Amino acid sequence: MDKKLMIFVTCGLIIIFGCMWGIKAHGESRRCNGLTSDYYKEAEKQFVDQVRHTLDSQGFGNAGISLTKTMTVDGALEYTVAVHHRRIDKMNVCQREELSDIICLNEIDIENSTVSVRYIEY
Repeated sequence: MDKKLMIFVTCGLIIIFGCMWGIKAHGESRRCNGLTSDYYKEAEKQFVDQVRHTLDSQGFGNAGISLTKTMTVDGALEYTVAVHHRRIDKMNVCQREELSDIICLNEIDIENSTVSVRYIEY
């Protein structure tokens, strides 16, 4: 009797494992409103390219730029552009605010999103 039970349990576990192996998880959010992650990646890439061009035109060539995003409870995206450059370290608060305003003139092509700028000092 114990041998039959062990075979039955083993077969059951193999079947369960086989079913679990075939399940694929799709990481798509229902809050995307039909937009794919490729759309977001492309819009974010274009935005970073625009910011890089803006910084280059302002004399901050080779500035380090990174873009992070956070999704709020209501589904809005909050982007933070982190910029670091040695010349920015020497700027006062007013000059940094002016540069932030210039950077924020670039718009990211994603609905219901906001952009803020943060400066990283060396």
